[in-house]
Amino acid sequence: MTFLSETNEPIELNPASETARIRGIAARIAEDVAPGDVVGLLAKTGPELVLNWLGALLAGTKPLILQYPTKKQSRSFWTKSVSNTVDLVEMAVIIGEDDLLASCPTTAKTISFSDLASAAQNGTDDSPFELIDYSILQLSSGTTGFRKAIEFTGRALERHTHDYDQSFLLDGQKDTVVSWLPLYHDMGYIACFVMPMILGIPIVMMDPMCWVSSPGMLYDAIEKYRGTITYMPNFGYELMSLQEAPGDLSSMRWWVNCSEPISDLTCKKFSKKAGVRRERFSAVYAMAENIFAMTVRHGIKTRKIEGVDVVSCGAPIKDVEMHLADDGEIFVRSPTSLVNYIGMEDIRNEEGFYPTGDLAVFEDGEFYITGRKRDLVIQAGRKFMLSDIDLVLNRLLPEVKGRGVACEKWDERLGTTAIEVLVEHPEFFRRNDADDIAVQLRNETGAEQLTVHFVPPRFLTKTSSGKFNRRASSEDMQRVLDARTKSTKGADPIADLEASFSKADWTLPVSTALDSLSLTMLRVILNEENILFNSKTNLNSYRAKILEAREVDAPEAEAPQEAIHIVSLADRKLTDAIKPEDIEALSKRFGRKVTFEHLCLPPSPIVLSDLIFHDWFQPRIDGPEFGAIDRAFDSLRRASLILMDDLAEISVPIKQTYTVLSHTLERDPRADRVLVRWQRYPQMNHLLPMSVISGEDMPLADRSKTHALLSDYLGIPIFRVATIPGFSTYTEDWEKRDFTNEAGAVDTKEMKFGLTLMTAIADWSETLKTPLATSARNQSVPIARDDLGHFCSHYVDVNALQPVIQKFDRFCLVGMEASAPFIQKEIEKAGKKSVRSTSYAPEILDRMKGEFDVVLACGAQGKQLPDTAFVAVMATVKNVSTLNVSDPEISSKLAFSGSLEEDSSSDWFCPFGLKKIDHGEMETIRSARIGMAQAAVKVRKERLNVMLERAKNAGDTDRIQKIEQAFADLQSFEARQAEIQMQRRRISEQKRAQSEG
Repeated sequence: MTFLSETNEPIELNPASETARIRGIAARIAEDVAPGDVVGLLAKTGPELVLNWLGALLAGTKPLILQYPTKKQSRSFWTKSVSNTVDLVEMAVIIGEDDLLASCPTTAKTISFSDLASAAQNGTDDSPFELIDYSILQLSSGTTGFRKAIEFTGRALERHTHDYDQSFLLDGQKDTVVSWLPLYHDMGYIACFVMPMILGIPIVMMDPMCWVSSPGMLYDAIEKYRGTITYMPNFGYELMSLQEAPGDLSSMRWWVNCSEPISDLTCKKFSKKAGVRRERFSAVYAMAENIFAMTVRHGIKTRKIEGVDVVSCGAPIKDVEMHLADDGEIFVRSPTSLVNYIGMEDIRNEEGFYPTGDLAVFEDGEFYITGRKRDLVIQAGRKFMLSDIDLVLNRLLPEVKGRGVACEKWDERLGTTAIEVLVEHPEFFRRNDADDIAVQLRNETGAEQLTVHFVPPRFLTKTSSGKFNRRASSEDMQRVLDARTKSTKGADPIADLEASFSKADWTLPVSTALDSLSLTMLRVILNEENILFNSKTNLNSYRAKILEAREVDAPEAEAPQEAIHIVSLADRKLTDAIKPEDIEALSKRFGRKVTFEHLCLPPSPIVLSDLIFHDWFQPRIDGPEFGAIDRAFDSLRRASLILMDDLAEISVPIKQTYTVLSHTLERDPRADRVLVRWQRYPQMNHLLPMSVISGEDMPLADRSKTHALLSDYLGIPIFRVATIPGFSTYTEDWEKRDFTNEAGAVDTKEMKFGLTLMTAIADWSETLKTPLATSARNQSVPIARDDLGHFCSHYVDVNALQPVIQKFDRFCLVGMEASAPFIQKEIEKAGKKSVRSTSYAPEILDRMKGEFDVVLACGAQGKQLPDTAFVAVMATVKNVSTLNVSDPEISSKLAFSGSLEEDSSSDWFCPFGLKKIDHGEMETIRSARIGMAQAAVKVRKERLNVMLERAKNAGDTDRIQKIEQAFADLQSFEARQAEIQMQRRRISEQKRAQSEG
């Protein structure tokens, strides 16, 4: 066997020379598994998978190769499918790649490849062995649901192999199988792995993901290794026909097309491109229920059936009997066909034939497969094949081939079956031609009840063999439609209070019991419940107010007043300039009530992607852990207009690392290293399917295009304010640009910017084609801006943090549970203890004395730092990294968090692609940020000088002392910033040198 990859050298494997390793593996498996038990294998195609498979057989177990997860398949569906298989076959153990086992959803025991690799090295008995009395398991294709398991004995495998080979007469001295097919699919498993081993035929294999990214590998392998036979489903030939003309393929005897409907057009295109004669094609009708093949035909022969050219799959192979039922369904019987799926009843009829679920026409001794029985839809008495509608869709819209599928759906209103066509498209929400396409499909097919929906990329569910799972896709679409009719749910406010302020004194006024950041968190919770904040009220009273508000009958509650509702995603430095009188002035201008709300959300590319997840993917796994997401997007959708600025959209994101909801419903382990503060949006992120993206990977040049997409998706206009001169290249088309303030931010004390901004919004709204919509939102105050100023999101530096975990034994983690859960896991892994607090303010920590040795600030902020050992994993207000830590390895660190160094995840909605900001662009951005900081310091110094002069004139010595201390703090800040910038520049230069090297 030869294993190929895109980058590494080929790996040769002769199992007969590896008997000692195989025996070592078998001995290790036998320690945990009894003979006859089922063993799952979860790995990419490679020598380790083969050796461990043989080791499982030698140990007397029944191996089953499980599907390897791919980005193209829904992770949720994969998780449920694997769990279903484990339970169905009562799997005793799963053997797999170390990293994958950690995320594998199973109750079965696991054995890692690294464990078995050690066992293999311990094997000493290199004598040969023969496998005779054994069994293997394989899975059905799963086009109608979860894959079912089938068991076959070694004797049945050998018989079927030799019966099938009567049609090919393969020779171990002359033939070589070349394959990219996955070993978890029956064609790859049986035809390209088990059968060649039984017949002694050399095999050249490559992992399917390698082939997908570089299809030409197949041609290269055939030419280099003189391949004579290869197997592919029809889509494989379609893809190969698009590749560059191949080299020498003269060694090839058979090109086998199998496992999905065969297209004569595809065969013609491939023949022309690859220079293959049509008689060298072999059409094979096969399914796992008969081990593999049932019919074979060499050469392409077609017949027009009901207006469609159908390719013949030939006559039955040796000892296979087939007949058609009255409805055209194929029934099969052979010495090696299944009796029943594992855990299920006998599926054969009285004569021993089993139903295939496929429909066919039998003419001149040959079978013409016309479709799946489950693909047959009867609509108002007329029959339609969903697969035929797929073909018409692909002909009408060639660009959606492989991304559109017809599904069956019961129409309650009409009492008949409707056809629902789902089509993935990157700008699905901008497509307005779904009805026109539906009309074309109706005209072409005659199906009257047919609708078309455009859906986001990755929405459609596929089986392990790459076929669409129509039922799962249709059910997912129905979940989306059902979710649209449900009321928005949010997090439990009482649970929020208890979780956020568990260490606080609930009997004291909140101004005494809580620090400033905790008070901000409280304001957010109260605002969402429409309860006014009063600093003299205690937490017990607020709990009672919330319960009282919840008990008010909805019909008696005051109806919300329609208003122009402005939702700001801008930095608070911009919107703090807005005063109630500015809102009142805008209300008079519009002639109706105006309200303003600040939301702390990540930058627009992530907001857009998360919105699409919320609407299209969340319904599959919805639960209370999505409460904060639901509330944020409910608020955003109520906006009449959305306000943005370049500080929150461009300046802040550059050095941040964000989590983004995964459209494959998969959690990237790196998400556990992302730090956040107290903003509401990510409060349950530790429980959600998250991917990770660096702010440096979101191209700034595409930000305006993203704004347009977000506006179109929500149907809400966006008003953008640019105040930073250094970013003017990216804000040329923004609605308001004001670079009069050299600090790059609005000077709220010297300028009436709030009124100026409201006037600009009013003037701009008059230019819109559609007037601003009103929103029914019962907001108790005209301005609600209790959320954090901007979305801070950093990434834990593991190397910097490890010495901290090694030195201390007890830790106080200060921040949300969702902020870098990795830290708590590492502490537990080290066998140490931790407690959690909402704040490091002395009045909070004093209640926890004796429970910790060091405080780790994981997102919390506060001006009054503790007098204990202190490490700011995420930077604090005072920009202090450590306090009261004597170990120089720790105290010398400038930061314990940084940026994502690895590649960003790609399983989210990113229409413009990920692209690292180049060195020149980064220098421009850095210069702009430094200029902003320097200008802000300059403005601060000028104000302090004015204040100092006034204090001296008044003879206020206390005031003079405080101002002089503020000057000293400012100088320390400047020195530290210079040090950090110098270090960052050195790191940047090193990275650039490494990249160029």
